[in-house]
Amino acid sequence: MKQLKDYVRTYDNVIDGKFAKELINIFENNPSFHDRVERNTTPKFTQLNLTELSRENGDYSDVHQKLQNSFQSEKIPKAIPNNFLYLNLLVIELR
Repeated sequence: MKQLKDYVRTYDNVIDGKFAKELINIFENNPSFHDRVERNTTPKFTQLNLTELSRENGDYSDVHQKLQNSFQSEKIPKAIPNNFLYLNLLVIELR
């Protein structure tokens, strides 16, 4: 069976602990935006599409923008596209 790391890239120290906690709180406080992914051949996880949430609720636009800006950090390889119009930002919880 494939591991989640086969599908998702992680980058250490791109956001600070305070912002990470804010993202976790947003995840936990918006269960109606959770999408549970359970496939036989991939790891099981729950995701929240922050891009979709910020479109539905403008209160999250600043958080979305801050996360988007984090992807332009020098700590992340330039393989990440600069055009985020087609990139959904997801918060993922493994269980």
